[in-house]
Amino acid sequence: MDISIYHGIAAIERNNWWYKARRDVISSLLKSFNKDGSTTGKRVLSVGCGVGGEIVFLKKYGEVFGIDSNKTAIDFCVTAGLSKEVRCADAEHLPFSDNSFDTLFVLDVMEHVNNDDAAMKEIYRVLKIGGTLVLTVPAFQVLWTRSDERSHHHRRYTKRQVVSMVRKNNFIILKASYFNTLLFVPIAMIKLLTRVYEPKKMVGKEVNTPIPFVNALLYRIFRLEATLLKWVNFPFGISVIAIGVKNNSK
Repeated sequence: MDISIYHGIAAIERNNWWYKARRDVISSLLKSFNKDGSTTGKRVLSVGCGVGGEIVFLKKYGEVFGIDSNKTAIDFCVTAGLSKEVRCADAEHLPFSDNSFDTLFVLDVMEHVNNDDAAMKEIYRVLKIGGTLVLTVPAFQVLWTRSDERSHHHRRYTKRQVVSMVRKNNFIILKASYFNTLLFVPIAMIKLLTRVYEPKKMVGKEVNTPIPFVNALLYRIFRLEATLLKWVNFPFGISVIAIGVKNNSK
Protein backbone atom coordinates (compact mmCIF):
# COMPACT_ATOMS: atom_id res chain seq x y z
CA MET A 1 0.00 0.00 0.00
CA ASP A 2 1.02 3.60 -0.35
CA ILE A 3 2.84 4.67 2.83
CA SER A 4 0.27 7.38 3.51
CA ILE A 5 -2.43 4.72 3.86
CA TYR A 6 -0.56 3.03 6.72
CA HIS A 7 -0.43 6.35 8.54
CA GLY A 8 -4.15 6.78 7.94
CA ILE A 9 -4.98 3.30 9.26
CA ALA A 10 -2.91 3.86 12.39
CA ALA A 11 -4.92 7.00 13.12
CA ILE A 12 -8.40 5.49 12.74
CA GLU A 13 -8.20 1.69 13.14
CA ARG A 14 -9.53 1.60 16.70
CA ASN A 15 -12.75 3.59 16.22
CA ASN A 16 -13.53 3.62 12.51
CA TRP A 17 -16.93 2.08 11.70
CA TRP A 18 -15.59 -0.41 9.16
CA TYR A 19 -12.81 -1.81 11.34
CA LYS A 20 -15.07 -2.01 14.41
CA ALA A 21 -17.87 -3.80 12.58
CA ARG A 22 -15.51 -6.20 10.83
CA ARG A 23 -14.09 -7.17 14.22
CA ASP A 24 -17.64 -7.75 15.49
CA VAL A 25 -18.53 -9.92 12.50
CA ILE A 26 -15.44 -12.07 12.99
CA SER A 27 -15.96 -12.42 16.75
CA SER A 28 -19.63 -13.34 16.31
CA LEU A 29 -18.95 -16.00 13.68
CA LEU A 30 -16.10 -17.60 15.63
CA LYS A 31 -18.35 -17.75 18.69
CA SER A 32 -21.11 -19.38 16.64
CA PHE A 33 -18.67 -22.14 15.64
CA ASN A 34 -17.36 -22.52 19.22
CA LYS A 35 -13.95 -21.22 18.14
CA ASP A 36 -13.60 -18.68 20.95
CA GLY A 37 -13.10 -21.00 23.94
CA SER A 38 -10.04 -21.46 26.15
CA THR A 39 -6.98 -19.58 24.91
CA THR A 40 -4.52 -21.49 27.10
CA GLY A 41 -1.58 -22.59 24.98
CA LYS A 42 -3.23 -21.36 21.77
CA ARG A 43 -1.04 -19.73 19.13
CA VAL A 44 -2.51 -17.26 16.65
CA LEU A 45 -0.95 -15.78 13.52
CA SER A 46 -2.07 -12.58 11.82
CA VAL A 47 -0.87 -12.70 8.21
CA GLY A 48 -0.53 -9.11 7.03
CA CYS A 49 -0.94 -7.71 10.53
CA GLY A 50 -0.74 -4.08 9.47
CA VAL A 51 -0.05 -1.36 12.00
CA GLY A 52 -0.88 -3.31 15.18
CA GLY A 53 -4.56 -2.85 15.92
CA GLU A 54 -5.35 -6.29 14.55
CA ILE A 55 -2.84 -7.93 16.89
CA VAL A 56 -4.40 -6.22 19.90
CA PHE A 57 -7.86 -7.42 18.84
CA LEU A 58 -6.71 -11.01 18.30
CA LYS A 59 -5.07 -11.41 21.72
CA LYS A 60 -8.38 -12.70 23.08
CA TYR A 61 -7.83 -15.81 20.95
CA GLY A 62 -4.39 -16.71 22.27
CA GLU A 63 -0.73 -15.78 21.97
CA VAL A 64 -0.58 -13.66 18.82
CA PHE A 65 2.19 -13.33 16.28
CA GLY A 66 2.08 -11.16 13.19
CA ILE A 67 3.88 -10.78 9.89
CA ASP A 68 3.74 -7.96 7.38
CA SER A 69 5.82 -7.38 4.28
CA ASN A 70 5.89 -3.62 4.74
CA LYS A 71 8.51 -2.13 7.06
CA THR A 72 6.34 0.92 7.78
CA ALA A 73 3.63 -1.36 9.17
CA ILE A 74 6.19 -3.19 11.31
CA ASP A 75 7.56 0.12 12.59
CA PHE A 76 4.06 1.09 13.76
CA CYS A 77 3.78 -2.24 15.59
CA VAL A 78 7.12 -1.71 17.29
CA THR A 79 6.10 1.80 18.36
CA ALA A 80 2.93 0.28 19.83
CA GLY A 81 5.04 -2.07 21.97
CA LEU A 82 4.48 -5.15 19.82
CA SER A 83 8.08 -5.77 18.73
CA LYS A 84 8.17 -9.29 20.23
CA GLU A 85 5.07 -10.34 18.30
CA VAL A 86 5.89 -9.17 14.77
CA ARG A 87 8.26 -10.01 11.93
CA CYS A 88 8.80 -8.51 8.51
CA ALA A 89 7.91 -11.29 6.06
CA ASP A 90 5.48 -12.01 3.25
CA ALA A 91 2.54 -14.40 3.02
CA GLU A 92 4.21 -16.53 0.36
CA HIS A 93 7.18 -17.32 2.64
CA LEU A 94 5.98 -17.59 6.24
CA PRO A 95 8.97 -17.82 8.63
CA PHE A 96 7.45 -20.52 10.85
CA SER A 97 7.63 -24.29 11.21
CA ASP A 98 4.94 -26.64 9.97
CA ASN A 99 1.85 -27.01 12.19
CA SER A 100 2.77 -24.02 14.37
CA PHE A 101 -0.57 -22.25 14.90
CA ASP A 102 -4.08 -23.00 16.09
CA THR A 103 -5.71 -20.11 14.22
CA LEU A 104 -4.68 -17.97 11.25
CA PHE A 105 -6.29 -14.63 10.44
CA VAL A 106 -5.78 -13.35 6.90
CA LEU A 107 -7.87 -10.18 6.90
CA ASP A 108 -7.94 -8.21 3.64
CA VAL A 109 -4.50 -9.44 2.68
CA MET A 110 -4.80 -11.94 -0.19
CA GLU A 111 -5.68 -9.18 -2.65
CA HIS A 112 -2.19 -7.73 -1.99
CA VAL A 113 -0.38 -11.02 -2.67
CA ASN A 114 1.17 -11.72 -6.07
CA ASN A 115 0.52 -15.47 -5.91
CA ASP A 116 -2.46 -16.15 -3.70
CA ASP A 117 -2.25 -19.92 -4.27
CA ALA A 118 1.34 -19.97 -2.99
CA ALA A 119 0.21 -18.00 0.05
CA MET A 120 -2.62 -20.47 0.70
CA LYS A 121 -0.14 -23.35 0.62
CA GLU A 122 1.98 -21.57 3.22
CA ILE A 123 -1.10 -20.89 5.35
CA TYR A 124 -1.98 -24.59 5.19
CA ARG A 125 1.58 -25.58 6.09
CA VAL A 126 1.91 -23.53 9.28
CA LEU A 127 -1.62 -24.19 10.56
CA LYS A 128 -2.15 -27.21 12.82
CA ILE A 129 -4.41 -30.02 11.66
CA GLY A 130 -7.91 -29.03 12.72
CA GLY A 131 -6.80 -25.42 13.06
CA THR A 132 -9.02 -22.54 11.99
CA LEU A 133 -8.53 -20.13 9.09
CA VAL A 134 -10.36 -16.79 9.00
CA LEU A 135 -10.09 -15.05 5.63
CA THR A 136 -11.58 -11.80 4.33
CA VAL A 137 -11.10 -10.15 0.94
CA PRO A 138 -12.71 -7.33 -1.08
CA ALA A 139 -15.43 -8.46 -3.48
CA PHE A 140 -16.24 -8.02 -7.17
CA GLN A 141 -13.75 -6.87 -9.77
CA VAL A 142 -16.44 -4.55 -11.17
CA LEU A 143 -15.95 -2.44 -8.02
CA TRP A 144 -12.26 -1.91 -8.84
CA THR A 145 -11.22 1.75 -8.50
CA ARG A 146 -8.06 3.81 -8.29
CA SER A 147 -8.30 3.26 -4.55
CA ASP A 148 -7.48 -0.42 -5.18
CA GLU A 149 -4.44 0.70 -7.15
CA ARG A 150 -3.25 3.00 -4.35
CA SER A 151 -3.72 0.11 -1.95
CA HIS A 152 -1.58 -2.09 -4.25
CA HIS A 153 -4.33 -4.65 -4.80
CA HIS A 154 -3.92 -7.27 -7.50
CA ARG A 155 -7.54 -8.38 -7.62
CA ARG A 156 -10.97 -8.45 -6.00
CA TYR A 157 -12.77 -11.77 -5.47
CA THR A 158 -16.12 -13.45 -5.85
CA LYS A 159 -17.31 -15.85 -3.17
CA ARG A 160 -16.97 -18.70 -5.65
CA GLN A 161 -13.30 -17.85 -6.21
CA VAL A 162 -12.64 -17.73 -2.47
CA VAL A 163 -14.39 -21.06 -1.86
CA SER A 164 -12.44 -22.66 -4.71
CA MET A 165 -9.12 -21.29 -3.44
CA VAL A 166 -9.73 -22.48 0.12
CA ARG A 167 -11.03 -25.94 -0.81
CA LYS A 168 -8.24 -26.47 -3.34
CA ASN A 169 -5.77 -26.14 -0.49
CA ASN A 170 -7.49 -28.81 1.60
CA PHE A 171 -9.61 -26.79 3.99
CA ILE A 172 -13.11 -27.74 5.08
CA ILE A 173 -15.29 -24.64 4.82
CA LEU A 174 -17.49 -23.83 7.81
CA LYS A 175 -18.74 -20.50 6.49
CA ALA A 176 -18.47 -18.55 3.25
CA SER A 177 -20.49 -15.44 2.57
CA TYR A 178 -20.41 -11.96 1.23
CA PHE A 179 -20.62 -9.30 3.92
CA ASN A 180 -20.84 -5.52 4.25
CA THR A 181 -24.08 -6.10 2.39
CA LEU A 182 -26.48 -3.68 4.07
CA LEU A 183 -24.35 -0.76 2.88
CA PHE A 184 -23.61 -2.30 -0.51
CA VAL A 185 -25.71 0.08 -2.63
CA PRO A 186 -24.26 3.41 -1.41
CA ILE A 187 -20.69 2.08 -1.29
CA ALA A 188 -20.95 0.51 -4.75
CA MET A 189 -22.46 3.70 -6.18
CA ILE A 190 -19.60 5.80 -4.79
CA LYS A 191 -17.03 3.34 -6.15
CA LEU A 192 -18.59 3.27 -9.60
CA LEU A 193 -18.91 7.05 -9.72
CA THR A 194 -15.25 7.53 -8.77
CA ARG A 195 -14.27 5.38 -11.74
CA VAL A 196 -15.68 8.18 -13.89
CA TYR A 197 -14.64 11.14 -11.75
CA GLU A 198 -12.68 11.16 -8.51
CA PRO A 199 -12.53 14.57 -6.79
CA LYS A 200 -9.07 15.52 -5.58
CA LYS A 201 -10.36 15.74 -2.01
CA MET A 202 -11.11 11.98 -2.12
CA VAL A 203 -7.67 10.93 -3.32
CA GLY A 204 -5.84 9.16 -0.53
CA LYS A 205 -8.87 9.33 1.79
CA GLU A 206 -9.54 5.57 1.76
CA VAL A 207 -9.18 5.30 5.52
CA ASN A 208 -10.79 8.50 6.74
CA THR A 209 -13.34 8.30 9.55
CA PRO A 210 -16.51 10.35 8.95
CA ILE A 211 -17.95 12.76 11.52
CA PRO A 212 -18.99 11.00 14.78
CA PHE A 213 -22.71 10.78 14.02
CA VAL A 214 -22.16 9.27 10.57
CA ASN A 215 -19.44 6.97 11.88
CA ALA A 216 -21.80 5.68 14.60
CA LEU A 217 -24.66 5.22 12.13
CA LEU A 218 -22.54 3.29 9.63
CA TYR A 219 -21.19 1.13 12.44
CA ARG A 220 -24.67 0.28 13.72
CA ILE A 221 -25.85 -0.69 10.24
CA PHE A 222 -22.80 -2.82 9.41
CA ARG A 223 -22.83 -4.27 12.95
CA LEU A 224 -26.25 -5.85 12.31
CA GLU A 225 -24.54 -8.31 10.01
CA ALA A 226 -22.64 -9.80 12.96
CA THR A 227 -25.96 -11.27 14.10
CA LEU A 228 -27.49 -11.97 10.69
CA LEU A 229 -24.45 -13.86 9.38
CA LYS A 230 -24.87 -16.49 12.07
CA TRP A 231 -28.05 -17.57 10.28
CA VAL A 232 -27.72 -16.57 6.62
CA ASN A 233 -25.23 -16.20 3.79
CA PHE A 234 -25.56 -12.95 1.89
CA PRO A 235 -25.72 -13.19 -1.94
CA PHE A 236 -23.61 -10.06 -2.47
CA GLY A 237 -21.54 -7.57 -0.51
CA ILE A 238 -18.50 -5.34 -0.57
CA SER A 239 -16.37 -8.11 0.96
CA VAL A 240 -16.17 -11.90 1.29
CA ILE A 241 -15.53 -13.84 4.48
CA ALA A 242 -14.57 -17.52 4.72
CA ILE A 243 -13.92 -19.61 7.81
CA GLY A 244 -12.30 -22.99 7.29
CA VAL A 245 -10.65 -25.83 9.15
CA LYS A 246 -7.43 -27.54 8.03
CA ASN A 247 -8.22 -31.05 6.86
CA ASN A 248 -6.20 -33.92 8.28
CA SER A 249 -5.25 -35.50 4.97
CA LYS A 250 -4.21 -34.51 1.48
